[in-house]
Amino acid sequence: MWNQFSQWVARWFNQLVGYRVTEKEILDWMADHGYVTSAAKLTSVQLYALQRPGWVQVFRFQVEARDAQGQSRRWFGALRSDERYGEPQIKIFPTTVERDQQLQQWSSGLIVRR
Repeated sequence: MWNQFSQWVARWFNQLVGYRVTEKEILDWMADHGYVTSAAKLTSVQLYALQRPGWVQVFRFQVEARDAQGQSRRWFGALRSDERYGEPQIKIFPTTVERDQQLQQWSSGLIVRR
């Protein structure tokens, strides 16, 4: 039952705002950390987990961007946001394995979207 509820919430939320705010937060964070985001390709932004009533949200994403040396690379990222407490936590990794470990840590005790 909870799994169905979390899937419904994820679909509803995606239709409502389309993750545009989350995408902007990711690109702003990357620009602040030395990545060139003017031509970045942000894909696969997905709600991974949430805590009722929805203040705490965990997202996963994939992005192609240039690093400080101008090298184009693909990164796999995780974002944890608690809208009551300001800026989200964002981490990017070179592999999905590392990203998935972070997602598991951040989503402990939350409703995980399968």
